[in-house]
Amino acid sequence: MSSSTRLSMGSGKQSDESDRSSHLVSLVRRVADEDRAAFAELHGRLAARLTEHLRSAALTPRFAKAIVAATFVEVWWLARYHTDPQTDVFAWLTAIAQRRTEEWKRHREPTRSAQHAWIAAGAESYYRRAGLALAELLDPTDRSRPEESSCA
Repeated sequence: MSSSTRLSMGSGKQSDESDRSSHLVSLVRRVADEDRAAFAELHGRLAARLTEHLRSAALTPRFAKAIVAATFVEVWWLARYHTDPQTDVFAWLTAIAQRRTEEWKRHREPTRSAQHAWIAAGAESYYRRAGLALAELLDPTDRSRPEESSCA
């Protein structure tokens, strides 16, 4: 294989990654305009990958699912601030998920005083509601309520 062939193959791979990345940014731009179809596509493209990433951090399946739901709800709210062409969309989602994971763990620490019990209860309630909000964002016509589950 000639060096020019290797170079073009390498740049082709880079081009494919760039195309995927620019497509994700274009989806985020559409989400910023409250395009639910774009949101559903973004979720479809990245939810499993984000869940796998969280599971590799030894989170339970239910907790990973709750964090992913909360992450995508936050994406819906904040998309308009992340439309720069250089945005690494998956890194942005991973950062949100990491922050939410750390917040949850901090509120569940056994050293927390009784005063913090209400914060932990509120956080758990938030994650249950995030799952419901995500379901509605993905399919606003579906009025069935998904199973509410504890993240503990």
